[in-house]
Amino acid sequence: MPTSPLNPSQTTWITHTLAQTPHHSRQRVGRVEIALRTWGDPDLPKIVLIHGMAAHSGWWDSVAPALSVDHEVIAIDLSGHGDSGRHSSYSIQTWANEAMSIATADRRPAILIGHSLGGLVALTAARSHGARLRGCIVVDSPLHPLPRDRTRRLQARASSPLVTMATSSEAVTRFRPMPDEGGLIPTLVERVASQSIRSTGAGYQWKVDPRVFSAERATEPLGPAPCPIRLVRGEHGMLSAEQADAAIELFAQTERATLIPGAGHHIMLSHPRLLSDALSAWVRELPLSQWT
Repeated sequence: MPTSPLNPSQTTWITHTLAQTPHHSRQRVGRVEIALRTWGDPDLPKIVLIHGMAAHSGWWDSVAPALSVDHEVIAIDLSGHGDSGRHSSYSIQTWANEAMSIATADRRPAILIGHSLGGLVALTAARSHGARLRGCIVVDSPLHPLPRDRTRRLQARASSPLVTMATSSEAVTRFRPMPDEGGLIPTLVERVASQSIRSTGAGYQWKVDPRVFSAERATEPLGPAPCPIRLVRGEHGMLSAEQADAAIELFAQTERATLIPGAGHHIMLSHPRLLSDALSAWVRELPLSQWT
């Protein structure tokens, strides 16, 4: 997996960011407990971060601290992922309900930010419950229908048992974000990889329920939501400019997608500072007057 060398200022920024460790907790939502990572002051407005398919809340470790300057930031493990509980089956609507449960656990205003699959989860929540949100930010999510071959591959993964690896170092070495792309920062990839595995006693497995790959997707087309929506895309990511423009028209929004130059799909692992800056800038534009 090609990686990207860092200059000294980038290394210093990443070291400082990762040193701001989150508080770990759990919150019951329905039949399962949802694992949370939290940064920032709990009296400030709230941001809820939602990871992508087969990922976990630790993917946001390089972004969340910058957002926590003027917000409490909560990154969640969706059910079936990371350290959260498991269901017998999954759907985007189920995950949207989990995100909204965390977002509306108190009366503070909340913003949902989702990457990849997490963006679809955030949009689903925003369409149904947007009046209870300050806004929704979608980071390089594939807003077009999945190709049939991609759907078949996901179904095959859903029915395949998890591989058991002999050592944690073997697991970290085998870790590959999907899609596998260049330009990723080794420190961040290794951090995510080390947090993606669990010991079984007989070895190490990925912290994901394979059944998430056959999750039921929303059947309704994308459309307007009763809260502001913003798109962020990587220059070489999964969300093209044409797809973003078409989605914005359906959302009835006027803002064009924010472009992260040079980034692929895994923007928080390749351009975390640019992503943090882009998210922070838009978050600060959202009014708080209706909640104060």
